[in-house]
Amino acid sequence: MSDNKTPDLSDLWSAIRHHPDFRGGVIWSREDIEMVAKEYEVDPDELDDAVGFDSWADLSISDGFDFTLNPAAADLAATND
Repeated sequence: MSDNKTPDLSDLWSAIRHHPDFRGGVIWSREDIEMVAKEYEVDPDELDDAVGFDSWADLSISDGFDFTLNPAAADLAATND
């Protein structure tokens, strides 16, 4: 962006959700972490570090097809036989 402003995450996520190719997903925000940390009375930075969001993202990218699309397609194929 030419004005060097960071785009609002809510606006970006809304645009993604309304895109015709979108089929579902989750975006965790800092606000989510802070809300849960407050509820459990823990430090939000420690919670953020403990969750390991990179690991979740890697798992969903690498194994997502194995646990979602492939089983659903196999079930459909089996019922169509």
